[in-house]
Amino acid sequence: RNCICTQHPKPFNPLGGQLKEECAAYPPDTIWSYSNLGITLLGVMVEQVTGSNFSAYAERQLLKPLGMVDSRFSEALIGKNTSKAYKKDEEKTEIPIRDTPAGGLNANVLDMSRFIKMVLADGQTNRKQILKPESLNEMLRPQNQKVGLDVGFQIGLGWLLHNDPSIGTIAGHGGATMYHQSQLSLLREHKLGVIVAANSPSDLPLKIANKALKLATAIKTGKSIPFDDEKPEADYRPLTPQELQKAAGQYATQYGYVKLTADGGELTAELDGNRVDLLARQDGKLIMRYKLFGLIPIPIDELADLALSLPTINGHAAVVANGQGQDFLVGEKITPVNISPIWQKRVGDYEIINLAGGDGFVPQNCSLKERDGFLMLEYSVPEFELNNLSVPIAAVSDSEALILGLGAGKQETLRFVRTDGKELLAYSGYLLRKK
Repeated sequence: RNCICTQHPKPFNPLGGQLKEECAAYPPDTIWSYSNLGITLLGVMVEQVTGSNFSAYAERQLLKPLGMVDSRFSEALIGKNTSKAYKKDEEKTEIPIRDTPAGGLNANVLDMSRFIKMVLADGQTNRKQILKPESLNEMLRPQNQKVGLDVGFQIGLGWLLHNDPSIGTIAGHGGATMYHQSQLSLLREHKLGVIVAANSPSDLPLKIANKALKLATAIKTGKSIPFDDEKPEADYRPLTPQELQKAAGQYATQYGYVKLTADGGELTAELDGNRVDLLARQDGKLIMRYKLFGLIPIPIDELADLALSLPTINGHAAVVANGQGQDFLVGEKITPVNISPIWQKRVGDYEIINLAGGDGFVPQNCSLKERDGFLMLEYSVPEFELNNLSVPIAAVSDSEALILGLGAGKQETLRFVRTDGKELLAYSGYLLRKK
């Protein structure tokens, strides 16, 4: 199974063998797709090359030389100084993880400041070279500049890169477990770095880190630096008939299936059971707002800052969002495909049959449905407040289907397999039986 949060995580070492029959979702240099699994496979490679346990090797080669005495790679949050976990106002118990190389570094801000100092010192600490300068430069160099579907988003080797016109290139990375969040951001140009940690789920660490970098840069350089919250109020207008015609349709997005409907000169969608109107800014980009009871327009806290555009990129009718000065792909327009009789017979409710118990989060209410001309995989993950998420799929054979869309989790394969004479749905390590 591909559950990474469980009370009894299995070692990550066998992943290479477990994945040998899987195929890549995209050819190289097609689109950036975040992958904890990919980083964990690098951890497997480190063990094979060095002949050493990954956690022990990382402690010997990185943590101890940096003086990160309270840090370690571990499956679980451990140590006397470990903060309690909360979700909203309720105390929670953090669940161990399998993918130690990708998400198992437990550290405090003081230890992480030592890591930041090493990066800003071109890989040196205490006159010892931890990383070669040329290695560090390659890690912080954009690796995907020729990838059109990345729409200007830049990624290094393990570092997310964002060019802020007011202060320069921010290099950073976030960390997240079920209930803890963190963000490390730095500016090599000004030799400034910030680490923010929180013991509850939130997007605040990223916002705080980037604002702190701007404040620190303003103080260090003596320059006046604009902030995102100082932007003037946008001026909106109705969509033109041409814009309505282009935008209306069905979409596979990172937030699930979305249908945009042109209704009486307005463009509407439904998100979480609420009607959403899309309006155009003067620059042609779209913004969203709820209509309470279908009547009263109100802003959406998490989505109000996103401006959407619908460009065609490499033959894909893409949906691009802009937030905090960064463009990123969130979906693409899709069209229905024929649903064969064999797949129609598979429509129904499903249950996972290979759970071992103690998993941190398990998909629930799983089903295959027909909707708006598509086959939909529907499920809920209450721990992440995902309820009845609809994911459009398209069959490519009698036994396999692809998840439609672009980006992380898209173009992956669902398979129907036969085990002990029974047909089961196999996906991401889970086996599901039709009820």
